[in-house]
Amino acid sequence: MGGQFGILLNQMFIFFTLIALGFLAQRLKLLNSAAIDGLSLCIVKLILPCMIFTSVVNSATIDGVLQKIPLFFCAILMLFILISFGIISSFLIRLKAPTKYINISLVGFPNTGFIGYPLITAMFPHTGALSLVVYSVVEQILFWSIVPMLTKKEFSIKNIDFRGMINPSFISLMLGLLLVVINIHPKNVFFSTLTSVGDTSKFLALIYRRRYW
Repeated sequence: MGGQFGILLNQMFIFFTLIALGFLAQRLKLLNSAAIDGLSLCIVKLILPCMIFTSVVNSATIDGVLQKIPLFFCAILMLFILISFGIISSFLIRLKAPTKYINISLVGFPNTGFIGYPLITAMFPHTGALSLVVYSVVEQILFWSIVPMLTKKEFSIKNIDFRGMINPSFISLMLGLLLVVINIHPKNVFFSTLTSVGDTSKFLALIYRRRYW
């Protein structure tokens, strides 16, 4: 436990350092709005998918996937608890629609990618990536089931739109699982390069996120 706590503290120190560097870069006008928007798009469309894909292929096995089935149900329970918190908080602070629905979406589906993924894989290098795979599948399915209903004028099942799941992160996740199922774990320069690109996600993401604070 002490070792994991040390890793957690080390990761948090890295996060705060990156946030400070992002603040400094913008104060010095090294990053303008156009540069930050471009960096954000690059992270979401390219770098984060690389991290997800390589993390799955590097760490997962078919036996490991089967062992994580109980985590599948735990992830469903956790997300419904978060959604419940969103509903309760909206009621307590008397939010009206559509603000209420936005609050439920934000509380129910927090941003776990940029910070959560690197943190979990650092603390649990052998099993963390596989756990994130299970969580990501559940999150994507529930997100594109519930959030489209909340963001439409009419709260109805007919507003469910799974087409949103066709995004770089989910596609990279499915491709990674496919390679795991057919037992392909590449060890070459190309795959190592993809891994290195994906490893930059937490650094770049935390630097540009300071813009919104």
